Amino acid sequence: MPYTEQGYKPKQRKHKDISKSDHEKSHQNTHQKQQQSKTKSGIKRPNNGKYTQPLKQRSNPFGAKVSDELKKEYQEKKQRKESNEDAVNQMKFLINSHSNTHKKWSAGEIEQLITLSRSSMYELSIKPDASRIIQTIIKNGDNEQRQTVLTELKPKIFDLTKDQYGHHVVKKLLKYCSKSVPSLLLELYHTHIFEMLMQKFSSDVLKTLCEFINKTQQRKLIEEVYGAQYEFLKSKSPELKTFSEVINSNDTLKNVICKDLKDKVFKILNKQHVSTNPLLAQLLIDYISCVDEKDASEVAASLREHLQQFLTLPEGPKLMKFVIIHSSAKARKGLLKECKENLISLMTDKFGHYCILYLLRHVDDKMALKKYVLDSIEAMTQKLVFDKCGIELLEFILDPLSTHFLPPSIIDPLKEKGSFTLKDDDIRFKDMLTELKPTLLDICQKEYNSLIKFKPTRRFLTVVKKSFPEETSFIIDEDLKGKKPGEENKAEELKEEKLKEPQQPLPVETDAVMKGEEVDNIQEIKKEVAEAKAEKAKEMKKKINKKGYSK
Repeated sequence: MPYTEQGYKPKQRKHKDISKSDHEKSHQNTHQKQQQSKTKSGIKRPNNGKYTQPLKQRSNPFGAKVSDELKKEYQEKKQRKESNEDAVNQMKFLINSHSNTHKKWSAGEIEQLITLSRSSMYELSIKPDASRIIQTIIKNGDNEQRQTVLTELKPKIFDLTKDQYGHHVVKKLLKYCSKSVPSLLLELYHTHIFEMLMQKFSSDVLKTLCEFINKTQQRKLIEEVYGAQYEFLKSKSPELKTFSEVINSNDTLKNVICKDLKDKVFKILNKQHVSTNPLLAQLLIDYISCVDEKDASEVAASLREHLQQFLTLPEGPKLMKFVIIHSSAKARKGLLKECKENLISLMTDKFGHYCILYLLRHVDDKMALKKYVLDSIEAMTQKLVFDKCGIELLEFILDPLSTHFLPPSIIDPLKEKGSFTLKDDDIRFKDMLTELKPTLLDICQKEYNSLIKFKPTRRFLTVVKKSFPEETSFIIDEDLKGKKPGEENKAEELKEEKLKEPQQPLPVETDAVMKGEEVDNIQEIKKEVAEAKAEKAKEMKKKINKKGYSK
């Protein structure tokens, strides 16, 4: 609003007119109110015309009376913090210089890192940029240096397992420290297994721990999740080994154990991200062995969301079978779509290719099976033939449900036909075979010379010849035996020639042989060979220098 000698010039309004005298009165009133409020708040007006507020005195953190001891303690903390920051920067510089030069760590350099990080290893372990300092000490140090780190971090190991950066330090301790670390962790993690399975980073530590303990120790860990009732039943009848045997020994406690286990399983599966490990897989296997038919479909639906993470584990095929059996036709088709992303890696995996067998065995939708599974197998046939796991998959399609190629522990569960499948087995396997027939014959003809060299591929050729006898006239029976014609006769002739050769008399045992001069002669021969190699190397260097190459 523009200011004039008469006062503020009012705005011209359409509906209401304010007179000049009324406006002046309102302006004076507002000016007086502002001055009153400023004097009350303690604001002074200096000569320059600006308002300034008097500075308030800073409150003392130690109170009115501060002792010399508190001041000294405060200064020591401040100095310690500054020295720690300097030490961390110094250690980071040392690690970065080593990573750039790619040199090996010496014992003195590791000792320098230990002295700089002493009494602050836990604080460094949980920091994003300083955790690698402790990891390098564990990785590149000797046993004594690793033991110093372990003794300092021992009271805080359980806290480190739950930390985003600290759990990497615990994993390094497992890999590089002594054999006492797994037993130490088993004691610390006792009665905390379910809590650790729920947490992402601690579950990752459990996964690495399972690599260093045997199956019985893993079983003890997972049985802690089943509760006190399960421990009571097992202590009552120790001869029972499996989970289903123990809970079936008492019907009243069985319902209590299964109900408690159901709540825990759904807590884990309802999480957005489930981190897989052998303990969690075993927990799921034990639960699906006692689950009711009413809850089975609900469990299968929630398990299907995280199934891809478990397929490469030993428990993967059992979980795949459970999900397929207790899912609808639409859900099985969706499972095919989800498996298509990882199908190439699953076909060559030790346990993943068994999961594909369950899809081939139980899915009735011919078009969906061709689109998501058989087309990928057809494209990868040449690679699968020369792969240990892939060739078993092809042999199952050629000769299904046969124990000649796969063990009975895999084939027997596949023989169980679910009530949901309406397709006849003969039609199912015939459709798969006719789909892959042209590619199989083409690869056998093109790669025939390389296929007859190895025992598994020769076995594969015999199955192909048995399945398609008319189209496989190029496969010769003598090639499938593994030995070319005439090789056996040659071996027998060589044996006869060796027997016919006159045997030379053994040398007389002289004093020189007794004293060990023969050994000395061998050492002299070794020296001569080494000298000849050194001379050759010198000649090569001279030639390189003559050509003008840099040394």
